[in-house]
Amino acid sequence: MCIEVKAQDYTAPKREFRGAWLSTVWAIDWPGNRDNTVAAEKSQKAQMIEILDRYKAANMNVCFFQVRGMSDAFYNSAYEPWSKYLCGERGKAPNYDPLQFVIEECHKRGIECHAWINPYRYSTSADTYGTLPTDYSNTHPEWLLDCGGTVVLNPGMPEVRQRIVDIVVDIISNYNVDGIVFDDYFYPNGGMSDEKDQEQYDAYNPDSLERGDWRRHQVNLMVKGVHDAIKELKPWVRFGISPAGVACTNRSVANKYGITPCPSSSDWQYNGIYSDPVAWVSQNTIDYISPQVYWTIGANADYAKIVPWWGTVVHKFGRHNYTSCSLSDLKREPSSAPQQAIEEYSDIDEYEEDRVFARIPERQDVMMRIFYPQETVNEIVINRESAKEGAPGMVFFSSNKLSTVGFIDKLTSTVYTHYALPPAITWHKAEDQAMVTNLALNGQTLTWSDDAQLRYGIYAIPMAERNNSLAITTSKYLLGMTYDMSYELPEGISSATHAIAVTVIDGYANEFAPRFLNEALKPDVTPQLISPLNEANIVLPTWLTWQPIADAMSYTVEIAYNNDFDSILATIQTDSAAFLTQQIAKIDGSRKTYWRVKANVANAKSNWSETRWFEGSLFSVIYPEDGQGDVSVTPIITWKNAGKGTTYVCEVATSNTFYSSEIVFSTTTTETSVQIPENTLAYNKNYYVRVLAASPVVNAVSATTLFTTEKYVMQPPTIISPSNGSTVSAPVLKVEVAQIPNNGFRFEVSPVASFPGRAIKVKVAELGEYSVEYDNLESGEYYIRVATLEDATVYTDFSEVIKVTYDKTVGITSVEAKNIYIVDNLLYAPADLDFTIYTITGSAVARGITTATTQLPNLANGIYIIEVGNTAIKHVVKH
Repeated sequence: MCIEVKAQDYTAPKREFRGAWLSTVWAIDWPGNRDNTVAAEKSQKAQMIEILDRYKAANMNVCFFQVRGMSDAFYNSAYEPWSKYLCGERGKAPNYDPLQFVIEECHKRGIECHAWINPYRYSTSADTYGTLPTDYSNTHPEWLLDCGGTVVLNPGMPEVRQRIVDIVVDIISNYNVDGIVFDDYFYPNGGMSDEKDQEQYDAYNPDSLERGDWRRHQVNLMVKGVHDAIKELKPWVRFGISPAGVACTNRSVANKYGITPCPSSSDWQYNGIYSDPVAWVSQNTIDYISPQVYWTIGANADYAKIVPWWGTVVHKFGRHNYTSCSLSDLKREPSSAPQQAIEEYSDIDEYEEDRVFARIPERQDVMMRIFYPQETVNEIVINRESAKEGAPGMVFFSSNKLSTVGFIDKLTSTVYTHYALPPAITWHKAEDQAMVTNLALNGQTLTWSDDAQLRYGIYAIPMAERNNSLAITTSKYLLGMTYDMSYELPEGISSATHAIAVTVIDGYANEFAPRFLNEALKPDVTPQLISPLNEANIVLPTWLTWQPIADAMSYTVEIAYNNDFDSILATIQTDSAAFLTQQIAKIDGSRKTYWRVKANVANAKSNWSETRWFEGSLFSVIYPEDGQGDVSVTPIITWKNAGKGTTYVCEVATSNTFYSSEIVFSTTTTETSVQIPENTLAYNKNYYVRVLAASPVVNAVSATTLFTTEKYVMQPPTIISPSNGSTVSAPVLKVEVAQIPNNGFRFEVSPVASFPGRAIKVKVAELGEYSVEYDNLESGEYYIRVATLEDATVYTDFSEVIKVTYDKTVGITSVEAKNIYIVDNLLYAPADLDFTIYTITGSAVARGITTATTQLPNLANGIYIIEVGNTAIKHVVKH
């Protein structure tokens, strides 16, 4: 077996959502001192500043500040009392406004502040139950549902829905928050019997929905109401929700949205708390989703599978995914040897699989709850790779774990090496913004004027890079973002050493042309469009192209359904003079689509180009149709003709994410059809097909089509080798069956004829594989049987049992890893590479440096791992 590990790409993107949850309920993160004295106020502010300084040190840009945890407030609310977790007593007012203070301190550091609200929770115990005259227990007791000790506002009541909307409007009307975010509490899990909301179910169910559907609909109505109120009052304020991490694992639910089910774990929230996150994304009633994927890579609920699935879902519906991850079990990197590190955490339950997991060095067989900072780094890389719309993001739970020794250093030395701007909200119209004026530097204080009073990006580009127009398109020279019209430059940055620039950033995080210090204004620029031609009828997706403009740092593309650009589909910024419409899922050519471009050139005003429109049809798969069943396992896939000179790539995969490990068939052709070969597709299984088309004028990817192959009644196989009663002398025992229709096979070898569970050694052959090899058997008598895989984990009856005598030969077998292989105890590899031989438990038994042929030591019978390579690339060969 060969494993190749390469150095990870940690290049920090210029746009990334980097946040943390700052919990106030139960004072999880803040405040430590809970009173309304002057001393307590001073202590609370100092603690908050310390927390936000950690955000700044980690190059983070978003704070989720919890302002309403139990129908209470950490701000001056028009509807609810002050939280008991602020001053120790519900309704007890502080001497300052915490939300206003946090907003100001966030903005000083270039950090967005999103007000975190729990929409329904009222109390979780008698100690948290509000009994003030102004509490709902006295003003609106009919709103409250007691569900086994947890009391919530009744989601089925229109009055409750309106109150939540009013609370959000109260916040965004009186505070300069950048966003509103809800967490994952909706209906109480397991505590909602039918009689609790029977009155509302009877009164507000005109469509006679089933109970679960009706409850989910009530939540969806609340979400839509909040969204609409925000967008009417301050459309640039982002609205997000952080649901449970796994959703839509039920195929019928997934089919409703035209998506594949979530590939890991199970969805308890759909019928547990009546939360349907895909509904909010598909209905565009939120700007972002932050699913709580509180597991690690490789856990039962696998981070590496769940996050890419969310990336596909949000891209389909044109929204953003900023994954929430848990730091609850984060530990500092061990300074001791691996075995000592194991002993250090020996009190931890090694097999608790519902928590966050990690692997201890040299103990790859044991899954631990704890994990190190590298796990989070790897998760951030997955987020970036999964963000198909170029808007990656991560939100840590919770803020207190940012103080873990070495964690911030790990982030800033790998994935967060530079500050990043928050991703731009592209589905709202962005008004043009002029460059700043009166840009001046006095000592280290940079100042400017701007009538819009928005946000600003600060850049310091080394003089040697000033003529590189793309220098400002990366995070490398971005110092930060400020809400003020001044900025303190770091020591070592001056107008003599750096070209210093300021850009305007609007509420949607769109960035406009930079103004450079001490540089003259340039003439206006106007892009010239190239293709498609105006009023074109084309195959979609297509490239929108225009003439490049010298010194343009980026281009802004507006796409709309009318030539006034009021009905905006997207406002996109791109570094190149081209944009592929595939990035905007809603562009399907069914109606006239208008587009125009402007350039963002330093020190220059940009005018919009001419406006053009196009229409056409989507490039698509013709057969099989989406959702079609009973498709042959050797179907002929056909698709639309995208024009003369087009080359097509047809791909079939087991998931609609089309990762390389999931693709079972791929071919390149100039034809518009291809037949899938035998032994490629399994019977009675779901597959996804897409076709990529490329020509001088077309660069299109079809929509993904789901189909299910035909059913087939499988039969038990026949073992053809070894023969019954034979003696086999070989380094490995190879078992082979006759070729019959199959979805794979299960091979079982046992030293006992009754095949007791603990004695059986199992191997599984994939579709099209008719043999397996056992390399871990000692000499002796064995019984062998094989079953055919019918569907998923369902097998046929077993074949007839055969008995063989196995005589294991001594020596290391021939195993190849790329250009590295072993034959007869000789290691063939490029010269001058380090090699180490390990036992299966990880103990090193030999080390050396390779020659063209290296004599290996004589080893006792067993399994060994040989690692060959250097610090950049390792090849691992198992024997």
